[in-house]
Amino acid sequence: MDHEEPLPPPSLAERLVEQGPLDEDEVIRLGVALIGELETVREEGAPAYGMLYPASVVLDEDGPWLVDPGSVGPLPDAYRAPELGGTGAASRAGDLFALGAVLVAAAGGSAYEADTPLMTAHRIAHDEPDLHPLTHDIRPLVAACLAPEPELRPTAAETLEWLAALLGRELDVEDDPADAETPEPTLSARDHKHVLTAGPDGLALGAEGGTAEFDWTELESVTVVPQRRWRALDVEAATADGSAWPCTVHAGTEAELERWTFQLNRILRRYAPRRRRPTGRTRG
Repeated sequence: MDHEEPLPPPSLAERLVEQGPLDEDEVIRLGVALIGELETVREEGAPAYGMLYPASVVLDEDGPWLVDPGSVGPLPDAYRAPELGGTGAASRAGDLFALGAVLVAAAGGSAYEADTPLMTAHRIAHDEPDLHPLTHDIRPLVAACLAPEPELRPTAAETLEWLAALLGRELDVEDDPADAETPEPTLSARDHKHVLTAGPDGLALGAEGGTAEFDWTELESVTVVPQRRWRALDVEAATADGSAWPCTVHAGTEAELERWTFQLNRILRRYAPRRRRPTGRTRG
């Protein structure tokens, strides 16, 4: 009697066709696993993977893993970071861009869906990604991964920290030494009336021409609440004497709001003392 060979595990692309999108928890866990896979690639000596898209992700019962880059076709345009253009180059920031696009696909969407490769490249260069399939809590991270400027994308360690927090786990993750040249994160968010800036030296918020400026050591807490219905970011800084300084800044697009949300939380995690970490509230 012939024994049937076991079927190979499906790729993420095949899983999406056969069973539909992953649920919220599955998308988050996929992100954690893929960050681990990307780090393994780098530990083995490659500067970057450069081939991350649904067909290169194998969903084994023991966890997702990445195929050898030479065993899959060329990287589709929808997963190629804009700074890489049509080249076959790979970069760490490019892998994080591709990760963002993969997580959108895993949730059942397409960050930059278009009819032709040329139109896809144009969308990536000039349009905002479609994040609607994602739940609110993961949108800021994915929007940051898909930032057109590589310096605005998170590091692998920051990505893992955000995803772990969504799973209810807190990790003290250290950046890879290769990320040492990553620019210090800053934020300049403004609309026609209000302004919010943040960086290594502190936080400033208020109206144009009249802002309140704080060193991080002066602040007791900072509350960050994205108001997605109005594309607005509510921020309130509180000092030890009980004073509160609110500010609301309206974004031009939904993706810009999500990037502001991620970048401000990124800054707070890095520079604010631990007892002054941001409060993680979100609103639709």
